[in-house]
Amino acid sequence: MQLVSLAMQISDWQAIAGAGIFSAAEWQRYCAREALHCGCSGLMAAGFLGCFVIGQRAKSRRADRRAEGVLLLALAVVWTVGGVGLRMAVAVDLGQELFELAVLAALAAGGGVALWQSARLSKTTSGEETAR
Repeated sequence: MQLVSLAMQISDWQAIAGAGIFSAAEWQRYCAREALHCGCSGLMAAGFLGCFVIGQRAKSRRADRRAEGVLLLALAVVWTVGGVGLRMAVAVDLGQELFELAVLAALAAGGGVALWQSARLSKTTSGEETAR
């Protein structure tokens, strides 16, 4: 559903761009908001899909945590690159920047905690624990 919603957003964005109903400043604000909305939808879709795949493929709790940490850190890198690209394309207001930084901090912290838990599990269980 998230991917269908994302496709519909992009379609609407293209239709509005063709209509030319916004001034230049309004168009910049609209583009920044829609890019953030599309980015959040894509991030959620990638996160849910990644968690589903990890849950299906994990052989142990330690491997599960490690894969989750890597996924979250990879999503943090993609989110950062997308944020830099957005700032190059359109002017972003302070509220949106703060939200993007909060999401980045949550992704990085979640990835770090998952990797720390994976390392802790490997020390305490020596990899003998089975998948959940």
